[in-house]
Amino acid sequence: MEKINLRKEDISLLKELYLIYSPSEHEGEMSAFIQKTLSEMSIKFETDESGQIFSLKEKTPLLAAHMDQVSSQKLERMWHHNNIIVGTGNLGADDKNGIFILLKLIWEFRDKVSFIFSVCEEKCSSSDGIDRILSSNKKILKEILYGLVFDRRNGSDIIGLKNDYCVAKFDSILESVGKDFGFHSTTGSFSDCNAISKYISCANLSCGYYNPHSSNEITVITELENSLNFGRKIISEIKEKFDPPKKTSVYTGGGYFHYHTAYNKNYNGIKHTYFECAKCNEIFTEEEITETSTYSYVFYNMCPVCGGNLKSFLYENDNDNKNKKLIKRKFKFTEELNMLYCKTCKKCVTKDTIRVTINKKGICNSCGKQLVPCTILLKE
Repeated sequence: MEKINLRKEDISLLKELYLIYSPSEHEGEMSAFIQKTLSEMSIKFETDESGQIFSLKEKTPLLAAHMDQVSSQKLERMWHHNNIIVGTGNLGADDKNGIFILLKLIWEFRDKVSFIFSVCEEKCSSSDGIDRILSSNKKILKEILYGLVFDRRNGSDIIGLKNDYCVAKFDSILESVGKDFGFHSTTGSFSDCNAISKYISCANLSCGYYNPHSSNEITVITELENSLNFGRKIISEIKEKFDPPKKTSVYTGGGYFHYHTAYNKNYNGIKHTYFECAKCNEIFTEEEITETSTYSYVFYNMCPVCGGNLKSFLYENDNDNKNKKLIKRKFKFTEELNMLYCKTCKKCVTKDTIRVTINKKGICNSCGKQLVPCTILLKE
């Protein structure tokens, strides 16, 4: 299948989505916009009392994205510079990027896909959102092939087996198809997959946004485009049905705890995810990369030490000194990192590679003030 490139009209649609303010429980304007767009495409759909939009058909894959965003104020302006879109506040790219991808896929595949545009996902209250549709359509869900949710940050993650969202075979096939797009299987946080996976195997896929839920949120256009093409490839090639997975996780109140993830290093015989930098060869755990992303605003797939690209690998035993990659691990999560700091916005970016700055180097992309050198001490 030939890959497609996003055109000017596609970017215009994306920007229209960003300008719609849709916090949880106030998704009405977004729902109306999507309904209008689908109608203009001559796509049939249903709605429920919450404004959720759906169409479920047997022997098709289910596509899903949520309409709500985490933001306290409406976006006023945005800038598209080279490969990045950034705004005066939260873009809502989580999950308007997912909405954009769904609209593009629905336009291309028409009645060959099922879809749900859900509400209230950001409040982690699936009973108020997508679960209403799923629980009312259990019979037809048994005939749906699998689910694809586009609601993951960065541009390379398949959140499936390691979150108990799918069976091993589906995860393996997704990774195989995803190699050409730079995607790999890993763990992630709550999404509508938590509800969908009770009925069918599904996966949450990256769709090119970074720094979600913050005023520093950005979209990397090439990664959004790549995610769209990955979705097209999946739908075109995977025609098999996959049953729901057997759950090995429990809900703790603060989120789902998965017995087999990197966060539980005392669970014997289970592989853990590590990341290796292709540039400096440092090794990191998923916990470290997640914390670094939170505290320093660097990209999730970017080395916090040198800015190089990170590649994940699995390892079964943390204490086996025979593993060469772990032997050469030098990084300690308490060591100091050189950063650049904005005194006005109180945010840090990496000193060596300021990928979130879309203008002149050393200038804050949020307020335009000069960044000053600083050193931070990451938490253990």
